[in-house]
Amino acid sequence: MRCSNCDARIPHGATSCPSCGVFALDEPPQPPAPPRRAWWPLALLLVVVIAGGAAFWFLREKPKAPAAKADPVHVVRGRPGGNVAEAEAIRELRHYLTARNIASECVAVMSHGLHAGSYQLTAYDRCKHQNLGPWSVDAKTHEVKMK
Repeated sequence: MRCSNCDARIPHGATSCPSCGVFALDEPPQPPAPPRRAWWPLALLLVVVIAGGAAFWFLREKPKAPAAKADPVHVVRGRPGGNVAEAEAIRELRHYLTARNIASECVAVMSHGLHAGSYQLTAYDRCKHQNLGPWSVDAKTHEVKMK
C-alpha cells in the first residue's frame, strides 16, 4: 500500500507512514464521486423559452381581414340606424314601468314587432324573476297599454 501524502510504501499492518507519519489506511481512498448535475436550471430555462415562444405566438400582430363593405345607413328622423320607433317604444315602456316603482336595472323588455300600428312587447322584472305581462305601445302616439 502507498501513503496518500508522500506516496511512500507502507508495510502491511502499519498504522502510519514510516516516512511522513500520516495515518495509513488499509485501503487507498476512493476518488471523489463526480458532482451530480442539477436538472432544474435546464428545466427552468426550457419552461421560460416555451413561455416566451407561446407569448410571441399569441401576441403577435395577426393579419387583419379586409373590412367588409358597410351596409348603407338608413336615416330615420335625422338619426342613423334602423327602426328607431321600436327603440322609442321600448324606452316609453321602461319609463312607464319605472314610474310605477320598478327599478330600472330590473326591467327587461322583449319586442315582438309592429302589429296593427302598435309595438307588441313583453316586460320582465329580472330582480324578482317575474313576468310583468304583455304590453303594447302605439307607434304614433307612444301610448302604453297592458294587453
